[in-house]
Amino acid sequence: MWDPTLALYLHLARAAELRRKFLVRDKLLVLCAVLAVERDLGPIAAYCRRKVLTHNPGHMLGRFIDVEEALDDPAFLHLLAQLKRAYPREKAEHMLASLGINLARERETYFSEQEYAAALLGTTPQELDCLAAQSDAHGGRPGAAAEGSTYANRQNEQAAERRDRRVVLAIVLISLATLAAVAVAIYATLHTP
Repeated sequence: MWDPTLALYLHLARAAELRRKFLVRDKLLVLCAVLAVERDLGPIAAYCRRKVLTHNPGHMLGRFIDVEEALDDPAFLHLLAQLKRAYPREKAEHMLASLGINLARERETYFSEQEYAAALLGTTPQELDCLAAQSDAHGGRPGAAAEGSTYANRQNEQAAERRDRRVVLAIVLISLATLAAVAVAIYATLHTP
């Protein structure tokens, strides 16, 4: 029997992302990751974890190899209890109803719960399988390669910004030096007997 709870929270996370409320989205994605683990949808849990850590590399989930390991930690369980209090199912259902989404009809258009969840996350089941394969290749750390490349991309972007600032500063200094030389030449021309 299909339980719509995961889809419910995935829809809300997507709505929060569209509204650019990334902290709310991350809280909902943590709940989604835990629900995915409970339904034996490891790739969905790994993808949710990766999205949270991409936005917030210092998030508590980053301390653990995967969501399953986090569920053994008392501090994470405390965070999870807070999130469940902040977003109980009844409140989530009310929030979803305000968006005008009918889960039952929507779910019927997908072959599996994983395919449906992947669509709500804006990815494909194939990408989720690829993430699971990366997890196995990196010692059980989901998205380790992607996180590393994201970090490298961020470092490259920061280096490019520093270079761009230096280039702009060099252009400004050359322009000022040229302007000063022109001013000296004009002054010399006007004040020469």
